[in-house]
Amino acid sequence: TWSGSHFDQANWYAFGRLAWNPDQSSRDIAADWAAMTFSPDPPVVKPIVGMMMASRQAAGNYMTPLGLPHHVPWDHRMASGRPLWDELVGRYSLGVRQVQAMQATWASLRGRVDAQRHEQVAAFLQIQLREAQWWRDASVAYFQSISGRPLPAGEAPPPHPLAYYEALQFPSAPGDGR
Repeated sequence: TWSGSHFDQANWYAFGRLAWNPDQSSRDIAADWAAMTFSPDPPVVKPIVGMMMASRQAAGNYMTPLGLPHHVPWDHRMASGRPLWDELVGRYSLGVRQVQAMQATWASLRGRVDAQRHEQVAAFLQIQLREAQWWRDASVAYFQSISGRPLPAGEAPPPHPLAYYEALQFPSAPGDGR
């Protein structure tokens, strides 16, 4: 695709639609785009719109789950009732699970979306899952090195030490990918 991936095109579509009508809802714009891009069939549109509506929060959860750094102790009780450390690790993991859920939703559309585009989107979702997982693991390893706290019950430890993640290089990434 000209934009890199099929779902990247939705951003440009939404930008154009909002330029003409800034009061339009993102859900309505997503539904129109999904119907025109993949299929007007409601059993196709509805799950795609659900994926689109959840995608920003999923990325936020696995990349920056609590926004800017909180200047509170690691045991500070969050709105959820959990300590900051537990909430932070839980949100990183939630982001990974949300990407897994998007993969499952997309897989359920096999046969309803043409095979070539279904395969392309599935491949991008696999990349997103790998990125979400390593981002979660690197972030948890980093913050655990600072907090000195054990992982909350039920949370998997990162598969590599922090030094592994610090040594990763991304020569094709924009900016300083080292």
